[in-house]
Amino acid sequence: MNRTLLLILLSFTFLCGNARKFELGKHRFKLSRTDFVDTIQIFTDHRQQILIPVNIEGKRRVFKLDTGSGFGMIYENGAIRHSSVLGSVKSVDGAGQSSSVRTVTIPPFTIGSLEISDYVMTEAKASVLSNSFRHDAVIGFALFNQGLAAKIDMAAKQLIITDRKHFFDSERGESVKYETYHYAPYLNISPHQGVKLKTLFDTGCNDIYLLNCKDYDKHRKKLAPVTSEILTGRIGIANDGVEVESEIAFLHLDDVMWQKLKLSDIEARTHQGATCFGRELLRYGSIIINPFRKILLFQPYPRQDDFPAFERRQQPEDRQNQQPTFERRQQPEDRQNQQPTFERRQQPEDRQSQQPTFARHKQPGDRQSQQPTFERRQQSGDRQSQQANANRNHLIIGNSLPDIYYIPKNHNVVVGLIRTSSPLYKAGLHRGDIILGINGKPVDFHSFITYPWLKGVTYTLSVKDVLGFQKEVVIKK
Repeated sequence: MNRTLLLILLSFTFLCGNARKFELGKHRFKLSRTDFVDTIQIFTDHRQQILIPVNIEGKRRVFKLDTGSGFGMIYENGAIRHSSVLGSVKSVDGAGQSSSVRTVTIPPFTIGSLEISDYVMTEAKASVLSNSFRHDAVIGFALFNQGLAAKIDMAAKQLIITDRKHFFDSERGESVKYETYHYAPYLNISPHQGVKLKTLFDTGCNDIYLLNCKDYDKHRKKLAPVTSEILTGRIGIANDGVEVESEIAFLHLDDVMWQKLKLSDIEARTHQGATCFGRELLRYGSIIINPFRKILLFQPYPRQDDFPAFERRQQPEDRQNQQPTFERRQQPEDRQNQQPTFERRQQPEDRQSQQPTFARHKQPGDRQSQQPTFERRQQSGDRQSQQANANRNHLIIGNSLPDIYYIPKNHNVVVGLIRTSSPLYKAGLHRGDIILGINGKPVDFHSFITYPWLKGVTYTLSVKDVLGFQKEVVIKK
């Protein structure tokens, strides 16, 4: 009976929380250790996804960490094979397309010094998108739901995991309570004044902040002042395809509130998945996941660069522009221009021009011309030159969104959406164009999105437009 309920109710999220609700019952994975703390080195791929090295069946494999997924998945005919089949379930992706997938357990695997066994995943069909991934499986938020606290620190490229309830209690930062839905963490976040949305924390999503298109439509009037552009197009989703064609709004948000922490200067857009904070947020701070208190603790990095926990080493050009801190010795010509330090005797004419020695009341004009002796406070112009500012609960993001999005179609590369301000649009690329080759060499979707573009180099794209006419588009990276 329990097994039947598990198969009926279990489902999986492919992107940003688009799964149907399920219950896992009493099934729990097993850990080889208790009362432990382990630090694991993590890395990223060409899409900046968070990757964890694991050992499974004596081989090194790579898991993608996706907190927007309830449990995770392996791929049919992939590098990791299931150890047992629990049954088949209905899964719905971010585009609303449903399919039947198998629910499986995978062989025991080791993360750091911790072995995990009886871990449940779904088995998904490989696709054009999944074939371009550099990971073998996806591990979801269930890893933390069952009693593992963690700190994700992309500056140090570390994942710290522990089963100790109070290990992270002394850590400081801005905490937000979360609730699990489809076994993934949702927060109450305000992206704009008067708007509060259930927001998924999803490290499988590349953007810093995305709004669900229905959430946007519901609050369209309130969000109108921060909407910069609305286009029609299609954008790819994580595993198996593309969103259906729809309106996509681009927004500039200045007061996204993470509890008391204000995140400003955020470029965001709408999509058909859940409203979510994505992996890009981890460029600006580390995240502690505490399942015992059900909180996410965000710790902004002290400096404002990407991964700013490390000081940049002094470069040669810095030394040329650097002002010396020592004093210059006095030169002979200085003495000619120097004013004598002794006092001159007061002359009669001095008394006529002399100001009274008593203090007069300060006038408004004095304040304008007076030079303050204290250090001036930071002005708004100073803050604009910084990528972020964590002082006084204010973090300036200053991110930018791509101005073109590509989707797969029959293994070909298709322009799904392009902004009219894009240099690529002005060069001749338009929505619906199929890119057939680069510099005379044919490309498919996989080879295109992994192509080794070089900055400053000019490329010629062979393109077929929506009417079937061929053209060449010259672009410069």
